[in-house]
Amino acid sequence: MSTPDRVAVVVVHGIADQRAGQTVRELARLLCHGGAGEPRYVQGEMHEVLVPVARLEPGAATPAPAGGGQKAETARQRPGTPSGFYQVQRSAPVPAATDPSAPDLGLALNDYLLGRLELPEHEALYESTRVSLRRRANDRPVDLYELYWADLSRLGEGGLRALSASYQLFFHLNTLAADVVDQVSLSVRGGAAWRLLQRLHAWLAWLMKGPAALVQLSMLLLIPFGAAALVSPDQAGQMLAALFAVCAIVLTALAVLSWLHDTSPLVRWAKLLVLLAAALACIVAVLVALNARWPLVKMHFGAGLLAVAALGIWLVERYSRVTSGVRGLGHGLVAATVIGLCVAGRALLPQVSSQFEW
Repeated sequence: MSTPDRVAVVVVHGIADQRAGQTVRELARLLCHGGAGEPRYVQGEMHEVLVPVARLEPGAATPAPAGGGQKAETARQRPGTPSGFYQVQRSAPVPAATDPSAPDLGLALNDYLLGRLELPEHEALYESTRVSLRRRANDRPVDLYELYWADLSRLGEGGLRALSASYQLFFHLNTLAADVVDQVSLSVRGGAAWRLLQRLHAWLAWLMKGPAALVQLSMLLLIPFGAAALVSPDQAGQMLAALFAVCAIVLTALAVLSWLHDTSPLVRWAKLLVLLAAALACIVAVLVALNARWPLVKMHFGAGLLAVAALGIWLVERYSRVTSGVRGLGHGLVAATVIGLCVAGRALLPQVSSQFEW
């Protein structure tokens, strides 16, 4: 008796928020219990499938960079500059309008994006699920494979991630508009008027995701500063001591890591001395907070300013990794926020009667 041919079914889910393995399990459940009577498939097995993958190389629609190899990313490195795709297309020879071999801009854009893709190490293996079933009627083996995919810009879980994604969508809409203008300018081979429009859109896009976002960030920094006033004056000493103790531990750990990682002796010693001096200052602050015989209102206020400055610097550095030209402006706004709080605090101190009012 001949063995029935094996059947393979590839399952592809639609646009939703499925989890890996969910779609193939649902299909297996439908096959086994899709009708009346006993199950149509006997007991099956589940297997994890690993497929090595590599980056899909772009086609011929995008011009090859001069000198070979991958060209460095040029997409809006400076405020007001066109997109990297526009710069690549403008540097390529312009074919005649009637030339049938002229590349399609849509395909060229896809190839350009593929050429800039850097495949992370954790995505070098594609993980999938296989459900092996056997049909009851004729003992035919059926393998269900899941082709799982997920959008890179999918909404994260939790309210904080949803809020962050909404902000990113809002601040980057102008960048999308600037890219559309670049695309249209390439298709119509625009002149000086189109180049002016491109510059305006590029500058507006940067102003939206640069200064506008940083101004809102500086205003949001006032929330943790105001929350520090909710601490009771009776517990201010313990709170400040705990805060500075944590800072001393973190700074000491950073000093050790900088000593181990940096290769230059000058940089190593400079970082070590600065971080250890800051850790020593935190230890002194702990001793002062625990043994003070006077109200720690000013120290509490100064600790709030220090926390706002540290948080602002960290957020600006993180944001500067994804948006060019914002580091100096961001640090300037953080410094202005801290200075403004300090000036306002000194001006209000003679007029208030409690720490909460200050």
